[in-house]
Amino acid sequence: MAAQLASMQGKKIMRSGHGEPPLGCFLGRLTQLWRRICGRAENADHGGPRPPARLPGPEHPVPEVPEAAVSRAAADMADSDQALVNRARIVAAIDATDQAGNMEAEIRRLRKLLSFYESLVDELPTPIFAKTIKSRFCLCNKSYEQFFGVQRENLLGRTLKDTKHMNAEERERYQEEDVVIIREGHTRHYETEYDTPRGKRQAMYWSKGFGDRALGTWAQVGMIVDISEQVALKRNLAAKVEELWRVQQKLRYLSRSDALTGLANRRPFAEYLTLGMDLARRKQIPMCMLMADIDHFKNINDTYGHDTGDMILRAIAGMLRSSCRSKDLAARIGGEEFVILLAATRLEDAFLVARRIRANIGDTPLLPDGGHATISIGVAQYRANETAKDFIKRVDAAMYRAKAAGRNQVCRG
Repeated sequence: MAAQLASMQGKKIMRSGHGEPPLGCFLGRLTQLWRRICGRAENADHGGPRPPARLPGPEHPVPEVPEAAVSRAAADMADSDQALVNRARIVAAIDATDQAGNMEAEIRRLRKLLSFYESLVDELPTPIFAKTIKSRFCLCNKSYEQFFGVQRENLLGRTLKDTKHMNAEERERYQEEDVVIIREGHTRHYETEYDTPRGKRQAMYWSKGFGDRALGTWAQVGMIVDISEQVALKRNLAAKVEELWRVQQKLRYLSRSDALTGLANRRPFAEYLTLGMDLARRKQIPMCMLMADIDHFKNINDTYGHDTGDMILRAIAGMLRSSCRSKDLAARIGGEEFVILLAATRLEDAFLVARRIRANIGDTPLLPDGGHATISIGVAQYRANETAKDFIKRVDAAMYRAKAAGRNQVCRG
C-alpha cells in the first residue's frame, strides 16, 4: 500500500507541477503518518520499547495502505486544492478592488490639486497663457481674458491665427515666433504695445519654450505685464525733468545776467576776469579791459524819465555786445557803468575798439528828441602779478580821466 501511495504521490506531483504543490505535500505527510502507525503497532506486539525510526527499504517494507483510504485522501486533497484556488481568486479580487479604490482616491486628489493650481493662476494680476507643441492655447487666466476682452473657451484649443483679439499682422508675427520658441526652447522678452478694450496699452512680453526630450513633450508659457502706468509716469517724469532743466537754465541765466540789458552781471564778470588773469600769468596771453560810463545819465533820467533812461541803457548794451567777439565778455556792473573784457588782446588793439564804440554811440541819435548820448571809456591791459582789485582800479581811474578831459573821450590806464 505504501508503494501505491508513493506512486500516487509521484504521479500527483508530476500532474500538478509547480501550480499544485499542496496535494503532493499531503500525500507525503500521509505516507509518513502511516509509517509511524505501523511502527507503533509493531512495538506494541513485542511489548518492548519503540525501536529507532527506520527508513523504508527492502528489509523494512512499508505496510500497505487500504485502497479506500487512498481514494478518500485524494478526494479530500482535490477539494483542498479547489478551495485554495477559490481563496486566491477572492484575495486577487479584493486586491484589485483596493487598488481601484486607491487609484480613484489618487485621481480625486490630483484633480483637487489641479483645480487649486488653476485658481492660483487665475488670481495672478498679470495675463498668463500656455500653449501646446502645436501652438494651441491650453491655458489662460482671468487677467488674460480681461486684458484682451476675450473668453477662454474661445481660445483653448486654438492657435493665435484662429483668434481675433489681435490684428492680422500681430497674429502672424506671434505665431511664427511661438513655433521657434517651442522648437528651440528659447526665451523672448521685449516691450510692445497692444490694442485692448481699454485702448492702447504698453506691456512687457515674456515667453519661454520648455519640455522633456525623453517624453517628447514640448510647450510654451508666457506672461504679459501691463506697464502703461509706469510708461506714462516715466514720460511725465521726463517732462518734469525737462521743465526743471529749463527753469534751472533760466535761473542760472538770471543769476548771471542783468535783467534790464541782458548783459552779464558781476558774477560771470569776476569768473572770466580770474580766468583771463590766470592765462596771462601762466601763458603770457594778454588781456585788456574797457570800462565805460554814460555821460550825464542822471540828467537824461531827470529830463526824459526813467523809461527813456532804461531804453538808452538797453540800446548802449546792444552796441557793446555787437562790438564783442565770442571769446569776449560784456557786462553791466553798475547803474550806467559797463565793462568789456577783451581776451588775447593787446592795449593798442583794445584802444582802437574803445574808440570805435565811442564813435558809434556818439553818432547814434538815442534821445526822444533826436539828441545824442555819449560815453567816456577807460582802457588798460593786465599786468603780471597784478590783483583783480588793482586792475579794476587802474581801469576805473582811466575812465574818470576821460570824464575829466571833457567826456566822450577814451583814455589809457
